[in-house]
Amino acid sequence: MRVIVQAEEDALTTLRFRLGRGLRRQLAGALSIAVSGSELARLAADGAIAHISTDLPVVADMAIT
Repeated sequence: MRVIVQAEEDALTTLRFRLGRGLRRQLAGALSIAVSGSELARLAADGAIAHISTDLPVVADMAIT
């Protein structure tokens, strides 16, 4: 599952080393990472993590009217 994790920079640095193989993208104040269900549960219990959300695919859509 792909998630976006928001936290302070020092917590993100620790997370980057801990789950580096799943790193998808580094964002300002956040990381996009691929995690398993058990890793997600550990992230949810981590007090240093401010917010976790799903990293849903974004597609372009254009309508001409």
